[in-house]
Amino acid sequence: MVEDILVTLGSSDPKLRQGTPAKAGPVVTDNGNLIIDAPFPSLLIPSDLNDSIKGNGENGIWEVHMLAERLLRIVGVIEVGLFHGLNSIQALKSGAVGQGQKPVAAYFGMENGEVEVRLAKEIEGMKSSP
Repeated sequence: MVEDILVTLGSSDPKLRQGTPAKAGPVVTDNGNLIIDAPFPSLLIPSDLNDSIKGNGENGIWEVHMLAERLLRIVGVIEVGLFHGLNSIQALKSGAVGQGQKPVAAYFGMENGEVEVRLAKEIEGMKSSP
C-alpha cells in the first residue's frame, strides 16, 4: 500500500485527501486518480548537502529532488506535488523547454495583510518593462 511506503520513507501521517465538506469520499482527479497528502519533515535543498548530510533519506533526511525521484518510483504514484528541478527560466536556458517545475516567484500572505514576494535568483534585479 502506498501509504505504508510513505511512512517507511519518513512521512509522519500520510492520508487519502477527503473531499469534505463539499462532497463525501476521497478527492478524485479528472483522470480518476486519488490524492494522498504525505507530510515530511523539512526538506533540504542541494546547497544544504555535504559529506555528512547526503539527503538520500538516511535518518529521515531528504533533499527535495531526491525525495521527488524516490516517490515517483513507487508503483501507482503518477505525480508528486513537490516543486523540484528546474524553474522555467533555467529550463529555457538549458533547452529543456516545458520542463520547468519550480516557480520563479512565491507569494506569502503576512499577518498584517501585506504580501511578501520572493523571486528566483534568475529574475532578481531584472527590471520589468511597461
